Amino acid sequence: MNRTGWIMLCVGAVLSLMSGCNIAGALERVTSPDRTVEARYVLADVPTVVFLDDRRNQINPVRLRREIVDEVTQILTVEGKLNDMISPRDAMAAARRLDTARETVGVDRVGRAVGAQQVVYIEAIAFRITQDGLMPDPAAFFNIRVLDLDAGRRVFPTEDGLQQTGGYHIQVSIPRQELATLSGTGNASKLRQVLAQRAGDEIGRLFVRTGYGAGGERLMNIENQ
Repeated sequence: MNRTGWIMLCVGAVLSLMSGCNIAGALERVTSPDRTVEARYVLADVPTVVFLDDRRNQINPVRLRREIVDEVTQILTVEGKLNDMISPRDAMAAARRLDTARETVGVDRVGRAVGAQQVVYIEAIAFRITQDGLMPDPAAFFNIRVLDLDAGRRVFPTEDGLQQTGGYHIQVSIPRQELATLSGTGNASKLRQVLAQRAGDEIGRLFVRTGYGAGGERLMNIENQ
């Protein structure tokens, strides 16, 4: 083989090694996240329902409430690997059926009515797209609790009676960079939609382990115990 042939062979070998390093790096990013956020609470794998309490009518239109609980349920099913998730729409229907003019039914009765042993209870505190009526400033505020109906107590964020009013406070907003692409005349409904999607995602991720890459991107195939 002449000198030119040897040079081409060496260049090809170097390129091959570089390519191999890139592939290995990509695989490493999938299996070894730069940052892992652990679940705030690991749910028991028992019949579970997600219930959104918005009796103060903070979240409108009503379909956004359904989208929030559907997103939370999807995350718990797929990533949390809970095997017996009950439709949150069944819980909404049960609450409407059991409420009376004199009394608002307790979440524990709603859960038992749909056959749940565990309830992820989401209390809507506020859901806004502006503070001053002019500038977009979308934010949503929730109290989150997990109720063990068989034991008759709240297990997250603390263990106490079902009727206690405390909870895990969560605030959801839209990142400024994303907000810049959504703001504008007539975009109020889009802002509400995106805020509801982010709310469902962030609430669901309280209960699953999530990995992130160096650029903040979410990584797949992170094992949840």
